[in-house]
Amino acid sequence: MPEDVLYDIIDLCHAIDVRAEKIYRQLHRSYSDKNKELSLFWEQMADEEKEHISFWKGLLPLAKKKMIPQIFDYPSQVRDELVNIKDSAKQLEEQILNTPPVNKGFLVALRLEFYVLHPAFEILFHFAKDLEGFAGIKTPEDDYEEHIDRFIDALNQYGKVTPEMELLGETLTRLWKENKQLAIQGNTDYLTNMMNRRGFLQAIRPLAYFAHRNKYHVGILMIDIDYFKLINDTFGHQTGDRVLSEVASGIKSSVRKSDICGRYGGEEFIVFLSSVEPGAGSSVAEKIRQTLEDLKPDGIPITASIGGCDGPIGTEVEKDLNRLIKTSDICLYEAKDSGRNRVVYQQQT
Repeated sequence: MPEDVLYDIIDLCHAIDVRAEKIYRQLHRSYSDKNKELSLFWEQMADEEKEHISFWKGLLPLAKKKMIPQIFDYPSQVRDELVNIKDSAKQLEEQILNTPPVNKGFLVALRLEFYVLHPAFEILFHFAKDLEGFAGIKTPEDDYEEHIDRFIDALNQYGKVTPEMELLGETLTRLWKENKQLAIQGNTDYLTNMMNRRGFLQAIRPLAYFAHRNKYHVGILMIDIDYFKLINDTFGHQTGDRVLSEVASGIKSSVRKSDICGRYGGEEFIVFLSSVEPGAGSSVAEKIRQTLEDLKPDGIPITASIGGCDGPIGTEVEKDLNRLIKTSDICLYEAKDSGRNRVVYQQQT
């Protein structure tokens, strides 16, 4: 099953970072008497890998319970690539069993850092950002660029850097930035900087499992800009794009940081209310409706119709989540059919 492959991928990332910590600990010990500063640097690298290991340990139980969706397009291929990386990392460890020359240690570490720049690492780092407040895990994504920069600085300071190694160091930094950008692009709508439909649905699935476990209600709001086609036809698509961007900002400013917002398609937006009192999502929807009515982007008056509902998440988590989305969509059409610029909301038990 795809979820089983995802568990394997996370387990392999964990195993590779475990190997990385061992290598850096060995380098720390190797230079403890010969070069105190260099030894402390390797110790810091090992400590940072230990934090990455904690991240994987937090993610593995969620994957085992199938609370994380399959976020890779070709998971079996990713797993096979990580198996090869795991084997290669083991071979690197064998190269530093005896105290290596300083340059050899950095060359081993450089290869190791390239291995852990496989896109799977950053894709999972980025995905987990929305889980931080719920799963008690902290994604390394925000700190990882510092990890790489620190390594490059030490390489330049302690290593006898050849032009080839200098180029590899620059490539390491560029690869990380490209991987980060790719992870964002895959799940983000470029125009509004919100999650796209795929990213939104991936993000809310584990949150729905947490809602089931903790027995609290969640809500879904579907938001549609009224007569948006007329705005495009009258003012042009560039103006229409600015309207979409400002609407997205207005929606995000009206909800909590713990809520998830996305562009569902066209002029339609969706919000996942991560924990709400029964019926309370109605006031959130009204707040959004009023915010959008007050916006007047480029001086253009706009309104929005909103459909929403909230309810508990039972044992059939994904079925219940889909039911909430479907019910909100039905409420949205009722709001549009009954005159637009209004909220139709349903509370489920």
